Amino acid sequence: MLILRIRQAECALSDGRIDEAFELVQGEDIRRHRRGQKLVGRVVRALVDRGRGHLEAERLSEALTDCDKAARCGGNATEIAHLRTDIAEAMADRQRAGREHGGLVTAAREHIDNGRISMGEQLLDDVNRKSGRVDALQREAVRRREGAGAAVREVEHALDRGDWCDAVAKLLDARKADFMDAQLSELKTRTVKLATDEIRSRIAEGRPDLAEGAMSRLAPLDSAGPETKELAGVLAQLRQSRQLIEAGEPRQAAQILRRMCTVLPRARWLDAAVRGCEAAADSLETLEVGPLGLMGPGGGDETIHLPAQGEHEEAVPTRPSPRSRPPERTGPTLPQKFLIQVDGVGSFLVLRGESVTIGPISSSERPEVGLMADPALPAVTIERADEDYFLRCGRPVTVNDQPTTERLLADGDRIALSPRCRWRFLRPNAASTSAVLAISGARLPQADTRKVILLDREIIIGPGPTAHIRADRWDGSAVLHVRNGTLLCRSESPVSADGLTITAGDPLPLGIPLRIGSMSLIVTPA
Repeated sequence: MLILRIRQAECALSDGRIDEAFELVQGEDIRRHRRGQKLVGRVVRALVDRGRGHLEAERLSEALTDCDKAARCGGNATEIAHLRTDIAEAMADRQRAGREHGGLVTAAREHIDNGRISMGEQLLDDVNRKSGRVDALQREAVRRREGAGAAVREVEHALDRGDWCDAVAKLLDARKADFMDAQLSELKTRTVKLATDEIRSRIAEGRPDLAEGAMSRLAPLDSAGPETKELAGVLAQLRQSRQLIEAGEPRQAAQILRRMCTVLPRARWLDAAVRGCEAAADSLETLEVGPLGLMGPGGGDETIHLPAQGEHEEAVPTRPSPRSRPPERTGPTLPQKFLIQVDGVGSFLVLRGESVTIGPISSSERPEVGLMADPALPAVTIERADEDYFLRCGRPVTVNDQPTTERLLADGDRIALSPRCRWRFLRPNAASTSAVLAISGARLPQADTRKVILLDREIIIGPGPTAHIRADRWDGSAVLHVRNGTLLCRSESPVSADGLTITAGDPLPLGIPLRIGSMSLIVTPA
């Protein structure tokens, strides 16, 4: 039987079946036989030769397999040791090349993501070995180059027409599609310059209302730009002076407007506004130091009785003191939590508090915004301080895929209690401190409500991304704001309830269908 196995191994080796010959010469009896020893040597040389061939063809795993088989038959022979050394060096070279390849591909991805498409393509050209990842990156670079080129042409056409609003919309579309290009950055600078020039011009000509509208359209593109931030601050100061005048504090309003005269030297109307505020303040002070001022605010009887001839005395109401405001038109008190349902748009849950708790509706601590989610999930608190929003939580949640228990929120932040319970924090309008929570991975008990509005001062309704309630089919706009615990509406379109006209100073009724121009909505307690 031994001679038969040796003969079989010799025939297999002669026919090139090296692996079969290797299996046949594994027995100790063959190694002790003189003819078998010669056969083992031939098998070792055949394995080493084949391993060399694999090594030259860069089939390193096959070369290492043949080297191991040769070592099992021939021990640590010189030719086997040399083959193993050469294979180890080739593997080390391949690992270095792989690290360099991965570094080049990663750098190319960063350049492409940051808009440096040409630099990314150059790095991809320097990669020695191609892969599916390299091919995908090259296709991505071509897509972004073509998209950025089309965006550049559209923005240039809009700027040539002087339509910076359309240019802003095109630039925002390019940003959403991750199109980055040096030309787009230059066009953004031109667009912002054109928009801020118009805003300054509107303020100078005495139309701060139009300037506010223009600012709301520019803010999503350049809310952090120095020129935009300065103009947003100017408009906020003008708005504050208007509120002080309404509150019967013209002296403080005059101080703000006097500062604005320095910032806005071209706005000549500010001088007249300052003089008007100072005259109003002087008139109020004159009344206060006169005989009526001696009566004090709210002092004495509420009525003065003047007898008429032949008639009973009749009560005549006194007039309010000079410092007191005219009586407000009262309306239904606005609850801290209410719903706004807009036809063709959807339902919105509105909360007025500075601190809001959000979590599973069935958790032990009942949240203000209950979500249909796992009761074991944590509840988070969103607090408004000045003009900022902070997220706080007892257990870690993820914000932009990063675990945290406390975070200053920014526009567009993604918040997740779990992979199936998540929402986005939005500040649609840089001039407004109200925020929106767009729920995407969970739902509220009201099935048709998908967004929560954290109300500070106002809610903007209208087309475009700068509105808290986006109504793209409506060609008008409106601002809902709270005063003295009631909800009011400011709009260029007529406002009515059950066919009765509502003026800017009239509170909006609750539970009654409203019409603002062509839009229908209803406000109800939650």
